[in-house]
Amino acid sequence: MIKPALLLPPVISPDFRYPQALSDYCETADEHDLHPWYVMTDPEEASDWLEIVREQYPNRNLIPFARNEDTGDDIACFDGADTTGEPKIHFVHTFSDPDWSDFGYVLNIPEFLADVRDHNAKHLRDLAEDAEAAKAEGAPPIEHSPYGWQNVLLIGRPKESDKDLPPTAFAGHRRRWD
Repeated sequence: MIKPALLLPPVISPDFRYPQALSDYCETADEHDLHPWYVMTDPEEASDWLEIVREQYPNRNLIPFARNEDTGDDIACFDGADTTGEPKIHFVHTFSDPDWSDFGYVLNIPEFLADVRDHNAKHLRDLAEDAEAAKAEGAPPIEHSPYGWQNVLLIGRPKESDKDLPPTAFAGHRRRWD
């Protein structure tokens, strides 16, 4: 079970409603289910990210709720202007030019979970391939962790087959760009 850090009025609009699907997911989730993504559980972290997105993108009404632990600055945010209880979820690359910050969006929590699980599966495949490559080159074995593979000892070069892909190529067909 995960207890998400939900931001509340007056910090966000009193008309904003979190989707029920987020609560439903969190009731049965394990904190490592979506690695390298995670739902923020620390209220201070969620508040800090809200402050960052408001400062960096003052024309967007974004409510952060999840973060990619590997990149550190990729976050998932609800569309804070939506009052339906089913807000879009925007993938945002923070600390970048606003023209490069938009990594697409999904329509709801089920699409978010599917997208992030696809990312998780690709992440684990890539780490396993890197572990095999490191082993073949005589590097020490990569240790297991609750998150899958630890990426401390990974070989940091991109795969030849991925060199021309955009950073979001792993995301599959769920993300949308307007």
